[in-house]
Amino acid sequence: MVGVENDSGLEMDNGQEQEAIISELRQQIADLEAQNKELVLQNEALRDETRRDALTGLLKLKPFLEAIAKAAVPNERRIEQRNGDAVAFVDFNNMKELNELIGHRNVDKVLAAVAKRLKILARQTDHVARLGGDEFGVFLTNTDPQTAGVSYTRRIINSFREDPIVLNLEGVDREIPVNFSIGVEPLGAISSEAPEEEYWNIAEKAIDSADNRMHKGKSSMGSYHNETIVVLPGDKEDVILTEDDLIKDNMQAETA
Repeated sequence: MVGVENDSGLEMDNGQEQEAIISELRQQIADLEAQNKELVLQNEALRDETRRDALTGLLKLKPFLEAIAKAAVPNERRIEQRNGDAVAFVDFNNMKELNELIGHRNVDKVLAAVAKRLKILARQTDHVARLGGDEFGVFLTNTDPQTAGVSYTRRIINSFREDPIVLNLEGVDREIPVNFSIGVEPLGAISSEAPEEEYWNIAEKAIDSADNRMHKGKSSMGSYHNETIVVLPGDKEDVILTEDDLIKDNMQAETA
């Protein structure tokens, strides 16, 4: 029998040599798989960084548009359940005043807390994005747009009333006033045979329409701009619901 020496100087027969080679190859494969897994995780992290806002961790505009555009394509779920989708444009009313009162760095803390709350209050199937400095978008999926708009706004009101944002300013804990103006726009559907740019167009149009509806309601409120409102599409004209309207309706529903 022919033998070979291993690294320690001891002889191995051919069978042992083959086993050693196989064992080494298996280790190399395991090492390569581990390296590949690490690269995949790094790539996913980098991809996530490009899709998410650095301050809030919410989606940026482009991936938010992607989610809306995909939903615009007709599918069995939309037909069978006869539910729709809606875009809510959420404007943080008093950020400018807060900036003057507590400074930019503290306002960033408030924005991060607001973003976290908006995400928590949404459903798992919804998408929440930061669209600009004090502007957020919420894509409410598979639901009646008006009902969803009212329900989400009411959850926002109740959440910030029951658990306000508190910052320590110069050694003193202070409640930070937070309120929003919200515009809701139902998402239309287009032909599945339409070109891809049409999906993007309908997504952008939905955001713009929700934004316009929010600003129209906000400007019509005058002195009420310091409370949360939601503006919904009506049969003939938009419907504006104030914070008092939403709380009152909720109390009546609970006592009915």
